[in-house]
Parts: sequence; structure tokens; C-alpha cells
Amino acid sequence: MKRQSFNDGIVKIFTVGETCLPGEMPTESIVLKATLRFKQRTLGFNRVYVESQNDIQVDNLIRCPLLKSIEALDIAVINGDQYRVKRIQEIEDTRPKVMDISLERLDGGVYDIT
Repeated sequence: MKRQSFNDGIVKIFTVGETCLPGEMPTESIVLKATLRFKQRTLGFNRVYVESQNDIQVDNLIRCPLLKSIEALDIAVINGDQYRVKRIQEIEDTRPKVMDISLERLDGGVYDIT
């Protein structure tokens, strides 16, 4: 088993949901789900090709400790840049257990992260 370190930064993962007071129009908002350390991964030709065949745009790839509650379409924030989680792949041969997260950049900061 390979030992894995996460020394490249911190990612905050948010879930998107609707919030409103009774009787008001629902509005889309985000709620912090997790804060994780990550290791930056290289986007290889094979990964980019496979993802493009599935109509998935990948702008960033990170490896984090495995957390089963992270889902596709969650929002990831790294150094103020916002990304949509497009794909999560569990990696079996590491210790601790990890996941690779494929991210698509959201230009213009779609969500208000305060």
C-alpha cells in the first residue's frame, strides 16, 4: 500500500440546497459540508480523453482523504476559486483511503462564499 500525503492546500466542500422562510420563495444557497487537505494531481491525456467522451469538462484534479458524503455536483472552493465536483473516484491501494475528485471551474464565482 502506498502512503499518501495531502500537503498542497485546503479545499472546502459545499452542498447546494434551497433555503427559505415559510411563505417565501425558495432561494439556492450553499452549506459547508467538509474542509479537507488535498494533494494536487496531474491531468493526464487518458483522463482528459475519457472525461471528454462523457461530456465532462475537467479543469482541476485533487486527491483527498476518502469522505463518502462528498457527491457529484457539490461545490469545491480552493483559494477562492469555485469548482463543481464532476466525478469522484475512490482509490483502493493507498493508506489512508483516498478519493480523486475531478473539478470543473465555475467562472465568475457563482455562489456567495462568506
